[in-house]
Amino acid sequence: MTRETEMNVLSNGGIVGLLDRAPDYLGPTARVRLLGRLADADGPLNTIERARTLSTPTFHSPLVLVCASGTNTGKTTFMGALVHELSRQLPHVAGAKIAGTGCLEDLAEYRDAGAKTVLDFPDNGLPSTYMEWEIVGPRLWSLLDRVSADADLTVLEAGGDIIWANIPEILKTKDFTRALRRIVFIPGDPTAALGARHLLDSWDVATEVTWVVPPFLNPDTFARRMSQLGLGDVVCDSRSREDISALAQSLAGGVA
Repeated sequence: MTRETEMNVLSNGGIVGLLDRAPDYLGPTARVRLLGRLADADGPLNTIERARTLSTPTFHSPLVLVCASGTNTGKTTFMGALVHELSRQLPHVAGAKIAGTGCLEDLAEYRDAGAKTVLDFPDNGLPSTYMEWEIVGPRLWSLLDRVSADADLTVLEAGGDIIWANIPEILKTKDFTRALRRIVFIPGDPTAALGARHLLDSWDVATEVTWVVPPFLNPDTFARRMSQLGLGDVVCDSRSREDISALAQSLAGGVA
């Protein structure tokens, strides 16, 4: 890259890169030019090279994973509501975003909801998890080691959908799924839930799943269709504080 290289702002968290393509509805991205790079005596600085790594996962609290079948399903808003309810029942709830592209708004949502410790993967050198797993994995495990250190329960958000951003590799890691108390999944519709269930089974993920009704669907119709598809009779309505409180109570139960 040179000073003439034109790049794109990829997120409001300040991630900059070369945009290949984007949905038309998002409109044009902000464009910037490279003016210089930070360097020391050894050459240009790279946050990936400076990050702490762990070869195997280490967790200091149980984990809850919030994920979805796609973007714009209400993951961050729901996670904030869940963290808020959990924080009323546990002294130290931690929150972290573990996949996708860095976004400061997510961390602000977790902290405003009551999380005592919040981290995002850029905090350990990763601008995104859309990279080789050999780079992402060790840095992600180090991040989870840090964020869960003093927590009673650590709630994690995986951005986007579960088939990209190394989320399959995360869920295929047995040490990770053994630490999971629950997967909280927000499908765009019941058919997406059926596809997600198939993927989780194919990855040998045995963790209990709580299905969440996204904010734009009728909860009664959603629950009936989920039952017809054999995906269970109990779902959590993302708009119901009573449902979210009950979910938080079940997750907090038995946590020391």
